Amino acid sequence: MKFRIGKPPINENINVLEWNLLKEPKSLTVTQVVALPIGLICAGLIFLILHYFKGINIPKFGVKYILAYFLMIPLHEMIHALCYPGSLLSKDTVIGYWPDMSVFYAYNNCVLKRNRYLLVYIAPFAVLSIIPTIVMLFLDFKSDLLLLIVLFNALSSCVDIFNCILILLQVPKEGLVVNSEEKTYWKLENYLNART
Repeated sequence: MKFRIGKPPINENINVLEWNLLKEPKSLTVTQVVALPIGLICAGLIFLILHYFKGINIPKFGVKYILAYFLMIPLHEMIHALCYPGSLLSKDTVIGYWPDMSVFYAYNNCVLKRNRYLLVYIAPFAVLSIIPTIVMLFLDFKSDLLLLIVLFNALSSCVDIFNCILILLQVPKEGLVVNSEEKTYWKLENYLNART
């Protein structure tokens, strides 16, 4: 695994002219604006469920908010990275920060089957928002810090969930998916190095 400052790297392993560009908003900023309602709905539903069934309330603003946010970011990106082939040990896996867009990201230049890409995108939402919500509901466990991580992560997962929707709508089940820089590409042809 490598660390990078700057936008995701160009994928030297593919010729993007041989792939279909996923139809998505023209810029990351537009993607974030379009996807934000998804994050607000997810975070809002989680909070409403926890409040209704367990009486959990939003804690008063304080240091816990800052701590939760800065714990959530590396956990979120590490979970993405763990889902790539070779996980954190792969030379193809990159954890990065793109200062121009003020975003952190996990990136891998491997060609993956569609469903594996969906797993990469949705895993942080499942692990950091859905599972802890279930734990708080059924094990009667309350933690302000955990609640804030759950809600921040649900909000931050909006682009991941939006990308899942785009892939499900555009890429057939047998399709292959790959990234180069911030763009996503797909095709149906057999690709010898595709990972499941």
